[in-house]
Amino acid sequence: MNGPNVVEKIIYPDETHTSIDDETKLHDFMIKEIGELMNVQTQSAKPFYIGAGEQISEQQIIQLAAENGIPPYLALACSYKETPKLIGSWSSGALNALYEDHVAYRNSSGSVRNRLADARIAARGWRELPYPPSPYPHIDLCAEIAGAEIASLSTSWGLFQILGENHKRVGFETALEMVTWLAASELNQFTAWVRVIDSMGVKDDLLREDWNGYAKRYNGPKYASHGYHTKLAALAAKFAKKYGKGIPTLPAPTDPVPTIPDVVTPTVPDVISPLPVITTELTLENLRSWPPEKILAGKVAVTDFLTITNIIEQERLNPTTKAAISPPVIEETDMSFIKSKSIFKSKRIWGIAGVLITALFPVAQPIVDFVLPTITGATPEVLEQMKSNQVAAEDAIQKVLIAVNALLTLYGSLVAEHKLTLPGATKA
Repeated sequence: MNGPNVVEKIIYPDETHTSIDDETKLHDFMIKEIGELMNVQTQSAKPFYIGAGEQISEQQIIQLAAENGIPPYLALACSYKETPKLIGSWSSGALNALYEDHVAYRNSSGSVRNRLADARIAARGWRELPYPPSPYPHIDLCAEIAGAEIASLSTSWGLFQILGENHKRVGFETALEMVTWLAASELNQFTAWVRVIDSMGVKDDLLREDWNGYAKRYNGPKYASHGYHTKLAALAAKFAKKYGKGIPTLPAPTDPVPTIPDVVTPTVPDVISPLPVITTELTLENLRSWPPEKILAGKVAVTDFLTITNIIEQERLNPTTKAAISPPVIEETDMSFIKSKSIFKSKRIWGIAGVLITALFPVAQPIVDFVLPTITGATPEVLEQMKSNQVAAEDAIQKVLIAVNALLTLYGSLVAEHKLTLPGATKA
């Protein structure tokens, strides 16, 4: 998972970065980018939706349901419908989440809404935009554009996928406070569900197995379009068969499940103030005034800067090589070669061919050195490895030839001596 403090890509100016031939403009652009990277690196250590993420088991849900007067098979049906693998918090501590772009649209307005819509993370209607493979990049981008509160309001969270707009039903003034509390444990997530169904007035529908009544309020008016109520009924039948329909009298567990806690306003960690974008000349005197954390962030930024400049230098030296920016689908082998799906672009095949050609025709070395990177798109590191293997192969071939020559000489001597010892042979 990627948080808002992870640099996933380098964003270049409107024109492609290889067209920046003005060194002054390039320098100014790089300085600006370094400053922005440093700002990103010094943000809060983790996103707002990551917490301790303490998990609970199916047996603990059964006990919690019984303690709250809910037959366990009903609680399990509701939780498994929302999170099929019963995962409210991932091992990283991140809340299981589903970002709702139509909710982001209704919770924003003006230029903020326009920016969200332009980024394709806000739309007027439900499912007007497809759900993304992972919700977290959308959540992070929404928080960046509109703030963590709107991102919290616009997402469903935890074991029971409670929409952030329900924060007051759970007992919090803001959605962000609720999300921080939910991220602490799946016990809190179960507690939130109990409070929500009580507040909505759907607990009685649940106990009567009125799946239409429960689904309409909990999931929304379009619940029937995707069979929410029928899926709930099927899950309830499954768990009723496994555990029965009554509320069991459970013995005290060896490790008692903690009682449902009262609402406690969480302490949201302070965000480190971002560093200003660098606009002054980088001098020794300026650097001496930087605090240690800024120096550390600067080192990280400089590493990114060197990566960018190396890419640009490689492209200018060899414009046909784009592997540094847009690498093809490749596999690493245990010989440090890169294997392509096409034999005509296999660096292994061309490397062996280069060894054989230069071994037989040494004058062809300059031609081989030019052709290999052009045909294969090999990086300098791979070319260096190929040259090293070439030298090793040439040494091996020379040693084999010397050994073969020695063997042939020895064999010739033995044959000649044998002929001299034959009857009728005359010795000199």
